[in-house]
Amino acid sequence: MVRFAKALLVFAPMLSLFGWWDDDVHLPRPSSVQETLESIEIDLDFGGWWPFSDSWPFFNPRPPGGPSPAPPDPPATAPDDPSPPVAEEPTEPTTPGVPPLSDWPEWLASGGDPADLVGFNGFYGDQRTGVHRWISQNPRDPLAVLLTREIASQPVAYWVADGAGAELSVFVETAAAENMVPVVVAYNIPHRDCGQHSSGGAADAEAYRDWVDEELVPAFGDHAAMLILEPDSLIHLSCLSGGLQDERLSLLSYAVEMLAERAPNTAVYLDGGDGVHNSPAEMAPRLAAAGIENARGFAVNVSNYNTDEQTDAFAAEMRRLLTEDHDVDAGYVVDTSRNGAGPGGDWCNPPDRRLGEPPRLATEGEAADAQLWIKHPGTSDGDCGIGRGTVSGEFYPDIARELLSLN
Repeated sequence: MVRFAKALLVFAPMLSLFGWWDDDVHLPRPSSVQETLESIEIDLDFGGWWPFSDSWPFFNPRPPGGPSPAPPDPPATAPDDPSPPVAEEPTEPTTPGVPPLSDWPEWLASGGDPADLVGFNGFYGDQRTGVHRWISQNPRDPLAVLLTREIASQPVAYWVADGAGAELSVFVETAAAENMVPVVVAYNIPHRDCGQHSSGGAADAEAYRDWVDEELVPAFGDHAAMLILEPDSLIHLSCLSGGLQDERLSLLSYAVEMLAERAPNTAVYLDGGDGVHNSPAEMAPRLAAAGIENARGFAVNVSNYNTDEQTDAFAAEMRRLLTEDHDVDAGYVVDTSRNGAGPGGDWCNPPDRRLGEPPRLATEGEAADAQLWIKHPGTSDGDCGIGRGTVSGEFYPDIARELLSLN
């Protein structure tokens, strides 16, 4: 019995190393996201304590009477060490009160190379979209991994309407703090979308002007920003009566003028159409009447599916007409969020579409100012196409799966 007790005392530490001595020892459980993404592999490295090695506890007992000796101090650097100290990079001088990218619209108009743009850390997009919410609610779904990588990681535009002034201010300030340029869509014009899938907007002209003055314009201040002003507002002009058409053009001109005056570092782009359902000859006069001379330019293909080749050809003709007929040198941006496979049979949730090129500034020599994701990929165009039974602007995983070629 005495021999058994002595053996137990000798081998107890080794048993505890394997967890056989303590029932409370358990391997940590993986997180839910890890369980979704991959199986857990456990690598037990026995090299450091294999029996009879230097680290084996029975053959290297601690000296009695105190703790283990501390490791020796590393040798001091010799005074004649040939390695010179690392010099800090000089920082660009900044003028107090002047934000980075303080000449943002002028730089866009110059057509420079983004590599030469000092202080630009990329576009800043909406962080709380439908796809972000779906991923957080379905972390175990394998689709969440793909959506995170392919869609949620991209800076998609932040759409605002009445009542979003405080949140918009926070959005712009957050982007500015990171030297990023926020991408915003103002979507609050009265009689919006001609009463169709995305109907709504301000109650009347007075309410819209108040919204521009009190919520939209103050949110931008002097910060660099990209603003798409009222998609569909000009392509749907013909659905309004003559008086309401004049009112809409007046409201758009007012918004552009106020932004130019009080938010001069915001590059404003008016609704330019999609390039298929409306012609440059039709849209150029409307852009001129809406005050494009005070804006940076126009947006093409918003929420649509036309290819880059189609949109570039459309925009080139639009710019030519604006220059020749209206003496306006306009830039433009393209919505590439869902144009990877070109247009389908219809504009409303067509099947078999694909994601387009991710958002980026145009490189030197390209005609567009930027390619943006204005429409949120995976959101519905309305109760139509492959989105029967869905609501316009809401995210649906089945629609996103189409864009990822998974259906």
